[in-house]
Amino acid sequence: MPPKRKKQPKKKQRSYLKTKLTLLFLLVCILLGLYWYGRQPFPQRKEFNRICGACFFGAAISLVDATQDIYELYNTSAPSSSFAPDPSSPVFGGNPTRTDGSALRILVNTAYSVGYDEQMRLPAWAAYKLFDVPSPTLPDRPTLFLPDTRTSTPVMSEDYTGSGFDRGHLAPNFAIARCYGEEAQRETFLLSNVVPQQHGFNAGLWKSLELREALNYVGRFQEIWVLTGPVFGQEIHCLPSGLAIPEQLFKIIVDMQNGKIRVIALLMPQNSQDDKHFDKYLCSIDEIEAKTSLDFFPDLSWEEQNAIEAQPAPFIW
Repeated sequence: MPPKRKKQPKKKQRSYLKTKLTLLFLLVCILLGLYWYGRQPFPQRKEFNRICGACFFGAAISLVDATQDIYELYNTSAPSSSFAPDPSSPVFGGNPTRTDGSALRILVNTAYSVGYDEQMRLPAWAAYKLFDVPSPTLPDRPTLFLPDTRTSTPVMSEDYTGSGFDRGHLAPNFAIARCYGEEAQRETFLLSNVVPQQHGFNAGLWKSLELREALNYVGRFQEIWVLTGPVFGQEIHCLPSGLAIPEQLFKIIVDMQNGKIRVIALLMPQNSQDDKHFDKYLCSIDEIEAKTSLDFFPDLSWEEQNAIEAQPAPFIW
């Protein structure tokens, strides 16, 4: 008589069944995903593809970033707008103006513009646009800061010497060089683009945010617009040369996708020792306007301004 076949243990049978069910579940999920993907409107499908591509092939984009961006794509509360940014201007929504009646000199450079306060001999704001560059060629960093002869009383590099404060860029050297090249980079070393910054702040929190703009944000959003500048306290301290020292610096970052505008605004104290936790510095644009006497986005309608300026962003991008 032939030998009897041994029955498979029940444990092995259950394991085999579990594997088949798992594979079937995954197949169903894939088919549902493909069906959902095929039903998406073309603009959203295109943006979904771009986000996934940036995550898997971008140098500074994490899976957490991509998940957040996909969530925002389908659940954004950003207001719709018919505003069309001027492609030749680094300023989104028009040059900021002073609400206290004082005038600013507008200095236009290759890659950024500055609203310059001749009385304080410092920039009140700088604005620039960054975009994704797949294979940038980075020039060497210049070593000299230069006076801007377009101003009535140019600041000299010696005005900072021995003060203990850095010559802190507003429009950033690295990001501008990456997007616009060597000549534009040299212009960021004009002293009309500089304010006194504590070294720990300049090399810490400020630098980290500039790198996030230059690498992470442009990879995720393709292009962004940035407004930045100094904020002074009620009691103003000065360098020995008389240049006022900001108590805080602000950043306003704008992203516009599919006709929707969203912003994040930050107020960062110079004495911060942090270098990465940006969420605790989020604020509303209205708060920055109150502290600086600046009016941002004058070319947007009142309704659009109110929609993006009244409340802080709920989280950092």
